[in-house]
Amino acid sequence: MISRRQALLSVSAGLVWPGVAKAQSTSEWPADAIAFAAALRSRAWTAEAAARSAVERCMAASQLNLAVALDVPQALARLEGPEAPLGIPTLVKDLDDLPPFPTGLGMRNRASEAPASEIAPYVERLARLGLNPVGKSATSEFGLLPMSANQSGFTSTPWALGRSSGGSSGGGASAVAGGIVPLAHASDAGGSIRIPASYCGVFGFKPSRGRTLGSGSRGSTSLIARHVITRSVRDSALVLAANELDGAQAQFPPEGLIDGPSSQRLRIGVVRPTIEGLEPESAVADALDRVLAGLARLGHHISETTWPFDGARVGAAFTDIWAFEAARSVEALPRQQRDQLTRSTRELAELGAAQSSAASSHATLIAETSTQYEAWFERFDVMLSPTSACLPPLHAALDPEQSWDAFRPVLSQVAGYTPLQNLVGAPAMSAPLEMSPEGLPIGMHFFTRAGGDGSLMRLAFELEQEFSWRDRRPANWYG
Repeated sequence: MISRRQALLSVSAGLVWPGVAKAQSTSEWPADAIAFAAALRSRAWTAEAAARSAVERCMAASQLNLAVALDVPQALARLEGPEAPLGIPTLVKDLDDLPPFPTGLGMRNRASEAPASEIAPYVERLARLGLNPVGKSATSEFGLLPMSANQSGFTSTPWALGRSSGGSSGGGASAVAGGIVPLAHASDAGGSIRIPASYCGVFGFKPSRGRTLGSGSRGSTSLIARHVITRSVRDSALVLAANELDGAQAQFPPEGLIDGPSSQRLRIGVVRPTIEGLEPESAVADALDRVLAGLARLGHHISETTWPFDGARVGAAFTDIWAFEAARSVEALPRQQRDQLTRSTRELAELGAAQSSAASSHATLIAETSTQYEAWFERFDVMLSPTSACLPPLHAALDPEQSWDAFRPVLSQVAGYTPLQNLVGAPAMSAPLEMSPEGLPIGMHFFTRAGGDGSLMRLAFELEQEFSWRDRRPANWYG
């Protein structure tokens, strides 16, 4: 097993994993970050040319509205000096600091603010891994909603203009799915990695709370987990290994670098309705059935089950906590900026303003839910549901200028499966296993007990081999 330190060094050195062919010319845009590292090390690509080309591809994909800022000179400046990254191009979600860009927090009226003064710790770690940000990716205001937008409009999935990329890491997911960058920085507080991964047909992994840098630490109650959205499982596995916490901050012993599937056959439980009891759309339900048949062929043991708690109470508790966090974010703004927020953000913050501390008021329910959730895994190794109950929605369905009352039912469909793992601190992933009859991606949502990141990642390697999603290309492809 490779340690976190060895994993970090192997990326920085441009490790070529078994089966990775080196790019032969600059006309070949490497398929993932590990292949990119090999191409940079062999000089098939230079870091400078890669940065310029990534920005050019972002600009060519302007109809996707996936970026809020791009800067070739700054990307090239980072490649100077002894601490320069290897130069794998990427985008940073516009919720974390990356000098010299202002941190817009998904707000259109923040673009004129002063540049960030310090790089966010997780972004700095990505740079140490060899990644070179060429810009900031689109998100939603404060990352609150499962949609993304920039100054020009809503962010689309590359599979269908006019349909949402999801959010709040939608800009990065769209860029990865469109072949523009091999991986993108992302974060997840209720599905914000997994939902856009599903809608864009790429791989999205949410680590356990306390597993990695940016996902809380021992004793933390944070909902947020930072990671990356990728085309390949091996890229995600390598970043996970390189960012594992150790020592007093770590909640779990480090897994090290996972580099392939396990031979273990799993007991997989299947839940069909959302946490609040909504049934998935027919295309999603049919896709789930096809995946179950594939898992059975692989020898896994499949059983239908139900949520082991009162889903309506859990959903309401998450909404309360979410609204409270929205209120805190809005209260930190000057009055004139509050007035420029979208209607959904303002009304969600109003719901949260009356609460003193939603997390503490729901502490007993969260503790009970965590106990019930963990007990589930006495009977199962891994759980499976759709990532979202619906196909990528049309932009109008996720327009944040509608009232919160109008937005809430759509949210129940879009994010009906994903907030639970943030509440209980468990790992989860969306794997792009299926397509709808009209050619839209459908992600499948696998999750397990807190700390079980390794078992999910090993399963992901097996699923990637079986379902071959890396060969799919959307209608809007720039790779």
